[in-house]
Amino acid sequence: MRITANMSAANSVYNIQQARNRLDQLQETITSNQNINRPSDDPISSRVLLDIGDKLKALDQYNANIIKANSWMKMSDTSMTAMNDTLLQTKSLMNTFTSGSSDPNDRQNVHNQLVDLKKQIMDFANTQYGDQYIFGGANNLVAPFQEKTGDLTTGTNTVANINVTGLSVGMQVSGSGLPTTSRTFISGVTAGPPSSITLTNNANATLSATTLDFSVGSGIIAANGDLTTAGTTVNNISSITGLTTGMQVSGAGIPVNTVISSITAGTPASITLSNPATATAAGSALKFFPFATERQLEISQATSQTISISGDRLLRGYGTNPSYGTTDILQMYDNLIAAVGDSTNPSDPVAIATAVKDLDPAAKQIFNAVNLNLSRMTRVDNMSKLNTNNRTTLTDIVGNIQNVDMVKIGVQLNSEQNAFQASLSATAKLSQMSLLDYMP
Repeated sequence: MRITANMSAANSVYNIQQARNRLDQLQETITSNQNINRPSDDPISSRVLLDIGDKLKALDQYNANIIKANSWMKMSDTSMTAMNDTLLQTKSLMNTFTSGSSDPNDRQNVHNQLVDLKKQIMDFANTQYGDQYIFGGANNLVAPFQEKTGDLTTGTNTVANINVTGLSVGMQVSGSGLPTTSRTFISGVTAGPPSSITLTNNANATLSATTLDFSVGSGIIAANGDLTTAGTTVNNISSITGLTTGMQVSGAGIPVNTVISSITAGTPASITLSNPATATAAGSALKFFPFATERQLEISQATSQTISISGDRLLRGYGTNPSYGTTDILQMYDNLIAAVGDSTNPSDPVAIATAVKDLDPAAKQIFNAVNLNLSRMTRVDNMSKLNTNNRTTLTDIVGNIQNVDMVKIGVQLNSEQNAFQASLSATAKLSQMSLLDYMP
């Protein structure tokens, strides 16, 4: 085969271009300080780097969540510690007033102190992280504990002339004129004017502009079921979605202060009540009052951590999984305030003795929540360390792939530059040859 001058020239140009490409790649590697600058450089390693990049971004988000979780739980710890201190002040105060007093000034003084201590508890429970209430559960943009005034009428379940801003169905209610032996919830809200709310229990007194306390709730779950007089089983429940044991139940034929004892899934589903029904009815309309949701954040892959403590569990003693206790701390304060009397109402030593018994369980309830919160903080710290170790491992892998051996690259660059210059020189000499150079 005859090698023409054009073929030699084309081959020389090709070799020069290849050498130039190798030289450019080495220079790019040195400039970027990375072995891989585009997927075509090493498709397999590029796929590994992309996967690690996604994992590092996820770790960044987990770290941000952990920072927020720590801040949230530290604020919770500070608030609950302050609540515990307030309960200690209350206990100290009541130790000096166990038998009441015949002096109107003394009664009014203790009365006022208890009112202030209760407000302190509620203020701590309304602590905010940014614009979010840390004890508010899922609905953390609304203050979980509120005081409002309204008109009660004995034997009815309507509170008239009340500002309903911030109130919602499912909130728990307590205060003078409402039952103290059973929990009362909002079952309906009517905007005005005049505005009003409907309760699950009837008032036991007629009062105008009485102060009522409202606490965090999660709405109402409605379902139908079959009741049997004196029976504790509700059969043919239309839906058990969202129901959990411990939830309060209301409806025709359901005694006050009745909760779900157990749930049986299946077709048909059924539930067991803590109190027997007082009527027989098919498809009876029932209302269930869920516990406030405790907030969770994802702190590692497929790992979420609960960071909030809901106000209904903490101060109302209402809720399970977790439960910190069963004492309604706000109701306890109402009982103490009523029992000590004031400048016009005498003290009730028996009622004082009864109400004071709730102080120790109340303190233990707060203590249990503090301990759980501390254990959560420990777990978050451990996950933070694990995430840091994972980040270090992934970063090392990226370094092993991407880090440039400058000594090695420098030798290669020098070799390629020499070869490139030699190729240019040889091609230049070849291009200067003519037919005369081949003649004898």
